[in-house]
Amino acid sequence: MMRALERTIGVYRRVVAVVRRRRLERDLNDELAFHLAMRAADHARSGATDEDAARAARRQFGNVTAIKEQTRDMWTFPSFESIRQDVRYGSRMLRRSPGFTIVAVLALAIGIGANTAIFSLVDGLFIRGLPYPDADRLVLLIGNVQRAAVERRGNSYPDFLDWKTRSTSFVGMAAYTQDAATLSGSTEPERLTLESVSPSYFSLLGVTPTYGRVFRDAEDAVAGRDAVCVLSDGLWKRRFGADPAIVGQTIRLDGRAYTVVGIMPAGFTGLTDLAELWRPFMMSGWDATAPRKCCASSTSRATCRWNRAAPASARASRAARWCSTSTARTCRRWRPR
Repeated sequence: MMRALERTIGVYRRVVAVVRRRRLERDLNDELAFHLAMRAADHARSGATDEDAARAARRQFGNVTAIKEQTRDMWTFPSFESIRQDVRYGSRMLRRSPGFTIVAVLALAIGIGANTAIFSLVDGLFIRGLPYPDADRLVLLIGNVQRAAVERRGNSYPDFLDWKTRSTSFVGMAAYTQDAATLSGSTEPERLTLESVSPSYFSLLGVTPTYGRVFRDAEDAVAGRDAVCVLSDGLWKRRFGADPAIVGQTIRLDGRAYTVVGIMPAGFTGLTDLAELWRPFMMSGWDATAPRKCCASSTSRATCRWNRAAPASARASRAARWCSTSTARTCRRWRPR
């Protein structure tokens, strides 16, 4: 108990010494000067001159600088004192060389900024992964066209339909593409980034709306028929005052009335990370040959083997229904993470 009390008192005194350093330095100098003066007086009484007495007193007393350093170590924390002295010395050197100081500061700023940016990228892509349930099962399907050389291209809508129907390696599959539309109405028109998606898009990502619902299969069956949309949380709050009653009402996109059927939760901006609104694929000015993106959820976390070459019967069936939009196309899988 007494040892603990003594240690506590010692730490307290060291902290007080840091705060009252100037006063302690003055007291120390006065005390050392007093001892030197007393020793010099003793030598002077023995018949030595003042100069010889002072020299003899300093020699007998010892190294004054070393005594000061030892006393300071007893006052404060030695490591803290060393750091303080290094900082003071470094500050003086930097003030003497302003050109070097500017270069050093810029180099540090660039280095720290670059490291922060690289870590943020690595953290987002490889450490945290996608913010969806079972994100390690999500894959992005990329089509290759086999001609004179293999060309990587986007997938057409017929590709997506055939892969979704025939694939046994995935529990779900969805198509999406990034589009833009102008939102008009009572306020100023605003150009929005949106995603045109298949109805399975939201369930594949495991995201449910805060209000309302997502798209039904029938709403993505006929091109241009079902003008429905889902709002992001940010757009809902910014343009519609976070009013849940907007569900079921109509808004105008590119001059056409769309019925709002749902509102997505905060933070969800789709796989493009930019979407403020979603609409069915068939409302995107549908073109069978236009490139689309397909995402899927694999049957297991292990790398699943999927036949890259589409069966001959599938290619023949596709050619019969969609002409030559997907001739000799294969598929490769790439994880978004």
